[in-house]
Amino acid sequence: MLRRSWKVLSKPQGPLLGLQVIFTDKTLPIGSDALVRAVGDYEKSFKNVDLRVANSVADGFAGALSFSINDGKPQRIDVIARPNCPLPPSITDRCITYAMYNEKAKEAMVKAQSTVYLNYVQDGSIHPLEAYSSLCCVGGALVNQWNAVGVLNVNAHNSAPAFLFSNTFIQSKQPNGSAMDFFRTLPLTTLYCGFVRYSLPTTTDKLGFRSYGATLLGLPDFCAYAEQELSDVVFSTFNSFWEFGISKGQSFEEGQVIQLTSNAQTSIALRTLKQDEGQPTPQGKIFVLEPVHGWQAFRPSTDKPK
Repeated sequence: MLRRSWKVLSKPQGPLLGLQVIFTDKTLPIGSDALVRAVGDYEKSFKNVDLRVANSVADGFAGALSFSINDGKPQRIDVIARPNCPLPPSITDRCITYAMYNEKAKEAMVKAQSTVYLNYVQDGSIHPLEAYSSLCCVGGALVNQWNAVGVLNVNAHNSAPAFLFSNTFIQSKQPNGSAMDFFRTLPLTTLYCGFVRYSLPTTTDKLGFRSYGATLLGLPDFCAYAEQELSDVVFSTFNSFWEFGISKGQSFEEGQVIQLTSNAQTSIALRTLKQDEGQPTPQGKIFVLEPVHGWQAFRPSTDKPK
């Protein structure tokens, strides 16, 4: 899997990084000592794990989880456990309904009755992707120990089912690595960025596709227009552009043309989004990707970025 360089391409924009871990039970019997043990057991590189509870009411609590990775710089994640807190329809529609995993997992997540909010307290010294990896490790500990059904990323309009965080699944994908290693190399659109399809008011032949959440990583969000049957091609291209930018420290500019693979037909021009394009209001920088030779030139495509 790709080992990212963690180079920040630009200053991340928008709200703080955070995830929501959701449960079907109306109660959350999560004790502070048990959570500390669960986090340390789930990711062995987390050292000096401690949870200071600031407020505790009924089955819920709020506190600050502190830790360091292999005795490095101290990090902090604020934890807020809210029992009997069903997801509002606006959140399920935004993060779950159109997500790209099986319907059975979605049905369980939509019925969630309690939530643990995880917010990374950032001072600018930790790369956002590293912060997300830490958040996922804490989320994974909650999934494995207390049977959470999934994890939401509201800022990215995205979510992931519980199996992604299971020790068995992670070991099958990363046999010689840790959970932290697995989450560091997770494709961005799995959870860190969202991939949303929407109808266009001017045509029924094509759909609009756009990402959310990339600006929180110091990357641009992308938009594209293509036939529905090419949605997987657009999805892969968004990921490839981000990986290209991260691995090479590549910035993106208006009018730039990038050949994504060794195939000369896979050149893509970038332009800024126009105000009259009739798609959701962008948050931060967003580029429209326009393939010079059409999206069909990308299928099939197994080349790696040049």
